[in-house]
Amino acid sequence: PDIAASMRYLKEERGFEQVVFIGNSGGGSLYSFYQAQAVTPPPGRLAVTPAGDPYDMNRFQMSPGDGMVFLAAHLGEGKFLEGALDPSVTDENDPLSCDSSLDMYNPANGFREPPEPSKYSQEFVVRYRAAQLARMARIDAIARRYVEEQHYFQELVRQPEFDTLSPERKAFISRRALVGRYMESHRTEANLAYTDPSIHPSSRDYGSLWSPRPDLFNYLEAGFAKYQTPRAWLSTWSGPSSKAAVLENLPNITVPTLVVNHTGDHAIYPQESEAVYQQSPAEDKQFAHVDADHFGYPLPSSPNQGGRDETMKVIVDWLRERFPGR
Repeated sequence: PDIAASMRYLKEERGFEQVVFIGNSGGGSLYSFYQAQAVTPPPGRLAVTPAGDPYDMNRFQMSPGDGMVFLAAHLGEGKFLEGALDPSVTDENDPLSCDSSLDMYNPANGFREPPEPSKYSQEFVVRYRAAQLARMARIDAIARRYVEEQHYFQELVRQPEFDTLSPERKAFISRRALVGRYMESHRTEANLAYTDPSIHPSSRDYGSLWSPRPDLFNYLEAGFAKYQTPRAWLSTWSGPSSKAAVLENLPNITVPTLVVNHTGDHAIYPQESEAVYQQSPAEDKQFAHVDADHFGYPLPSSPNQGGRDETMKVIVDWLRERFPGR
């Protein structure tokens, strides 16, 4: 709805004829989700959230974008986290719980202290990926249980007999209908590619978006998706539940599309950008590689080339060819 309001303002009040979305990082999944809904005529849009709460997008005026730029964009927060979630966590209430056989930072599994790169066996990679998905499913189940519990008590409040209950019983039910919860997801800095450069090869150096020592950062209180409400988890950080997933929305995005991959990105790897380009149904689509990190800064190996200036040139040249000014 925020994007819808902005589009209405730009086109109806400011007189802009065309608006192109630039989805940077998480903006790629946000704008692709919006665009897919905007081009879907009512009543075919989503009417409930992943948590099951009513939220009818058919009631909004949603003007589609006229072009789409995916700039260092991942495939969705949930899809990103599927690769970064630490599957060795055995107890969601204990940040130190660990199944050592699934710990990517365990030397027995192929980890090496930086700057030496790690090397994980194919058997470990397959087992690790499966365990990541299993852990995400467990967190999904926790989130849904919290939401369902609140829904249960909210429904009790709506019942006619609620007003006939004792004050103590009414207070018991009302408090549980209102109380919110926060979920803490421990250790979300555990993508195998952070320490093993042979996985998703690129121009990046060792480490993650957050730190050159992901093995240590993994245990800090900061990080992606660490503190969420159950509804926020399901809508945003859950791979299976979030609707803001680029490849799922991409079939509805047929406007001119530009995909820009930063070759030294620690968070978005080349095959993700290539998947967006390859699966895009747009007749007019373009793919560009720029030597830069996730934020557009030049790489240490080539400090005098690439970076934000080159990225901007790629985007501006693309815009001028398709949306020339008057």
